[in-house]
Amino acid sequence: MDIKLLNLNKEKIEKEDRIDQSLYRVLFKEKISKMMGLVILKEKYFINDNNNDYIEYLCLDDNKRLALIEFRYDRDAALIKEGLNHIDYIKNHLSEFKIIVSDMINDFIKDVIFDPYLIIIASNLNKNDYNAISHLPYDIELYTLNKYKNNAILNKSNISRKMNLNSFDANIDSKYKNICMKIIDYVLDISEEISLYGYKNKMVFKRLNAFLLIEFNDDLMNIYIKKNNKWNIIKNNDIDKIYDSINKAVDEY
Repeated sequence: MDIKLLNLNKEKIEKEDRIDQSLYRVLFKEKISKMMGLVILKEKYFINDNNNDYIEYLCLDDNKRLALIEFRYDRDAALIKEGLNHIDYIKNHLSEFKIIVSDMINDFIKDVIFDPYLIIIASNLNKNDYNAISHLPYDIELYTLNKYKNNAILNKSNISRKMNLNSFDANIDSKYKNICMKIIDYVLDISEEISLYGYKNKMVFKRLNAFLLIEFNDDLMNIYIKKNNKWNIIKNNDIDKIYDSINKAVDEY
C-alpha cells in the first residue's frame, strides 16, 4: 500500500531522492521506535570476534518479542543484508541474548519471546522485494521511509506472511473454535498490513503495534483489545460488538 501526500495549499511538495544515512538512525531512535512500540536493547551489537558483523538495532516490541532492524539506504542495494543470518544466530545463542534482555528488563524475562523477526526500513520498495520475502520462512516486515521538506512519512508496505502459528500450542475448546476462526478471518481481511503471531496459549494481531490479543486458559478464551495503550478485556460475546471494538483499535494502532 502506498500513502499519497495530498497538497491542499497548491505548494510544490518535493520528495527527496535519498535520505542521509545518519538521519535514518536519528529518526529511528527518536521517533520511529516509539511509534512502533519498540524498546531498543542494543545498537550496533557485534556478533563476531572480527567486529565486522553486527545487528544494527536489537529491540523488544510491545508484545515482548525480539525484533531486528535493518536499513536499506539505496534502491539498488540488496533488500536484506545480514538480518536472516542474525535471526539464526540468536536462535543458536539463546543464552547470550537472555542475558542481554535480563540486564535490561529482568522483571519480565519469563514473558520475552526469543523468536526474532526482521523489520526492514527502506526509501524504495518494489515488486521484486515483495516477492523475495514471500518465499522465506521468516517473519519480515517492510517499511518505506521518505522525506518531504521538513516532514518524513513512514509506511508499512508489506509482510512476509499474514499468519504464523508455529509456536502456538494451546488446545482450543470446541465451543470457542468457531468464534476464534471468525475473528481471525475478519481481522486479517481488514488490511494487508495486519499479521497474526501465535505462541504458547496466545494469538496476537499486529498492525504498526499489537492491538488484539486472544488468550486460551484451560476451557476459557479471553479477548483483549488495546485502547489508549492499555489492554481491555472484552466480556461481551456479541460478535458484532467485538468487531466494532476491533475496528476502533485498528484505527488507533
